[in-house]
Amino acid sequence: MQRIMRRQAALSIRVAAIFVGLLIALPLANLYLPKLMAADASGFTFSWLVLGVLFFPITWALSAYFVRKSEIVEAELSASNPRRGAPAAVSQPELIDRAVNDSEAGQ
Repeated sequence: MQRIMRRQAALSIRVAAIFVGLLIALPLANLYLPKLMAADASGFTFSWLVLGVLFFPITWALSAYFVRKSEIVEAELSASNPRRGAPAAVSQPELIDRAVNDSEAGQ
C-alpha cells in the first residue's frame, strides 16, 4: 500500500508542477513577450486565446493523463502483489465488456 501511495504522490506532484508551471508561464509571457501576447489570433489576443480557450483542453489533458497513469500504477502493483483471496484488478473497459457479455448471455 505504501508503494502505491508513494508512486501516486510522485505522479500528483509531477502533474501539479506542470499545471502550476503553465499558470505561472502566462503572466510571465505577458510581461516579457507583450507583442506576441497582444498579437491577433482568431479575433482574440493570443493571451486571451490561451487563457479563455486553450486552458480548458490543457486541463482536461492533464486530468486524463493523471487518471490513466494512476490506474496503471494501481493495476501494476495489484498484479505484482495480489492479496490472498482478493479479486484481481480489472480495468474499467474489462468491467464494461463483462457486463455487456453477461447481459447478452442472459437474454
